[in-house]
Amino acid sequence: MQQSGTYKKFVAYVNDLAAMAKNASLKPMVFNDGIYYDNNTSFGTFDKDLIVSYWTAGWGGYDVAKPEFLTDKGLKIMNTNDGWYWVLGRVDGDLYSYKTALASLASKKFTDVPGASSAVPIIGSVQAVWADDPSAQLDMPALLKLMDQFSTAYAPYLVRPADYSKVDAAIAAVPRQLNQYTEASVAKLDAALNAVVRGKKATDQALVDGYAQTITVAIKALQLRPPITQRLMPPLQLQRNLTGHTIKTLVPLMRRLLLLIVISASPSKPKLIPWLPRLQLPSLRWF
Repeated sequence: MQQSGTYKKFVAYVNDLAAMAKNASLKPMVFNDGIYYDNNTSFGTFDKDLIVSYWTAGWGGYDVAKPEFLTDKGLKIMNTNDGWYWVLGRVDGDLYSYKTALASLASKKFTDVPGASSAVPIIGSVQAVWADDPSAQLDMPALLKLMDQFSTAYAPYLVRPADYSKVDAAIAAVPRQLNQYTEASVAKLDAALNAVVRGKKATDQALVDGYAQTITVAIKALQLRPPITQRLMPPLQLQRNLTGHTIKTLVPLMRRLLLLIVISASPSKPKLIPWLPRLQLPSLRWF
């Protein structure tokens, strides 16, 4: 493309795609082998927001830009070292096989960027699995083993997420109907639920388990609200002699009495509160 002069169009095309990605609130990423090929900048400037997935140092007759050159141009590097590559269907062999992918976990550092002659700043490292042969079957157990060994080999960089299973179990145990419990005890449960922060790492497992314990304690501490008759009756019991009341102060009390009558009634036979007939009502003056 550089020899034909069309590489300039390639630069413009990549930048157009990068703009589309950014307009969609995405981060544009490209493989390194086409970016500033042969360290040549005469065809234009690539968007500096590009993340370069650096996977190869090139091969015979194909001279890619070195990672140091790309970082000097302000581009970010995602280390996609092809030493970790596994092409499905290749179990043994010396090129992108399962065997070489496993071996590279011991021979390569997490920060080893292909072709780099010095330490290169990276935003992360990626293990890749390719389906170059469409007929090759995916061996899922082997894939999961490879992923697990990758995270184990580079554990200082790849801290595993915390286990939230205890938290989820505690949340599942929260009663569905909370209106039967006192406001104070429900408030404590709400506080425990709102304190849960997702996305913690395994290094904070004790904190995550603490979320679950706090929720469990709050559930056990829920206190049932007293029956409505008990909540309404005490104010009335203290005022059996209603003389001295005016219509304005008596109406709220009578409303409570009517509510108690309805609550205390059975479907077949109304039942007045025993002390209701003994109420001493005042002589009410309407004018």
